[in-house]
Amino acid sequence: MVVKGIADADHRSITMGIVAVYHKVTVTEKTQRKVTDLTPEFAKKKEVKMYPNPAAPGSVIDVAISVKQTGGYTMEILDTQGHVLHREQIQMNYLSQNIQVATGSHWSKGVYWVRVMGKRGGKVFNGKLVLGA
Repeated sequence: MVVKGIADADHRSITMGIVAVYHKVTVTEKTQRKVTDLTPEFAKKKEVKMYPNPAAPGSVIDVAISVKQTGGYTMEILDTQGHVLHREQIQMNYLSQNIQVATGSHWSKGVYWVRVMGKRGGKVFNGKLVLGA
């Protein structure tokens, strides 16, 4: 929809009772928006990644965790109903670490969520794990 009207000094147009506010976008903002919009999903940094994914029930997976601060964290694996199937306390001595986790051989094929939480209730990092094959 194109709104036509008279623009005043505050960059507002008034037409038939509609007020549109215009915001001047800087070159930096435009560049950041383009970079964000054009970056493919696989290239964006994710805090939790699993390998192999999908994995077979009963196999060992590598969980790559990236955090912004070292310290103690809790890692959980949940099913789609939110039941915690695995909980482990981990110490992040580095900002990026790999943790090996054995999936249960009795776990059903399907989607599971890996959640990493700071001990002080800080940021929660999530990843998706698929069990199949």
